[in-house]
Amino acid sequence: MLTILSLCDFTGEWSRPYREAGYDVRQVDIKHDDDVRLKSLLRDDGDKEMTFDPTKPFTTRDGRKVTLFTADAEGAYPLVGQIAGDTNVWVWRKDGTRERSGPEGVDLINTPVKRTGWINLYMRENGSVFTGRDVWETEAVAECRATPDAITTVCIEWEEK
Repeated sequence: MLTILSLCDFTGEWSRPYREAGYDVRQVDIKHDDDVRLKSLLRDDGDKEMTFDPTKPFTTRDGRKVTLFTADAEGAYPLVGQIAGDTNVWVWRKDGTRERSGPEGVDLINTPVKRTGWINLYMRENGSVFTGRDVWETEAVAECRATPDAITTVCIEWEEK
């Protein structure tokens, strides 16, 4: 499928015939708070721009820890902080990016939170195994909450994004 970058197309009228003809149209206009320098317009995953939430765990794109001083400074760069091992004060846009058009090592990205829990496993009459509906904080609590027909209790790990 061909992709058309429709720049300065606030209403979408210019690109409508192409969209209707089946083209993948990426509409960008500053009136939509779009900045073409910050978009990954040609990625196929449909995620046209970077998202960042300063209330969730984060690091720089290259993995360094950041101390965020504020997330609501005035102007185009509301995020202000310091990167571990660096004495400079850094600023970022609300989406965690800096000035360049592509990803940078100092961009801020949210990092997954690793979780651990315990679940009880049960067996149906036909031999298939299924889980209980709850995830417990400790093995002891899971075992205590298991019904007598539980066959075992197992530890599970997952990442929350």
